[in-house]
Amino acid sequence: PKYPLHNFQKYIKDRSLALLLNPEKTGRQMIHMPTGSGKTKTAMEIVSDVIRSKIALGGFESTATIIWMAHNTELCEQAVATFTNTWEIRGDVSVNIVKFYETFNLNEQWEPEGSNIVFAGFSKMTNAIKSPKVDLIPVLQQLRENVDMVIVDEAHFSMAKEWNKSIEYFMFNSK
Repeated sequence: PKYPLHNFQKYIKDRSLALLLNPEKTGRQMIHMPTGSGKTKTAMEIVSDVIRSKIALGGFESTATIIWMAHNTELCEQAVATFTNTWEIRGDVSVNIVKFYETFNLNEQWEPEGSNIVFAGFSKMTNAIKSPKVDLIPVLQQLRENVDMVIVDEAHFSMAKEWNKSIEYFMFNSK
């Protein structure tokens, strides 16, 4: 295979998918891997399989919505690049990549009719949720109602009270 996983990464991916796709489980999990072991690559393989599984199980009209949250621009950009490389090889439908950090706007990129993966900076998402601009409210609501998966890069940052509110905003109000 092109862009293969190491055996330990594949094991983690397969175990994660088994939990995510099991309706008897909560769907919540934490993956802990050492620095430099390919956390982002492993996570993007999981994301790719979740998107493909959701679409395959739901038929031609199904879409997937994923949110990837990180605390800085470098992690967001790394995640975008890794998803792009992974999806280029593994993908079988169009997925809209939405950047919501730095100066990028959510409402200019969001595609309500298709599959979206939103790469968001915690600060930008937290500010948008706390005091949304009028034009952003419908997009935040659509994102909230349709989110299939929320991923937190560097999960220890999610313990910050305000950032945790952003995670909960999506987790407790999704399908």
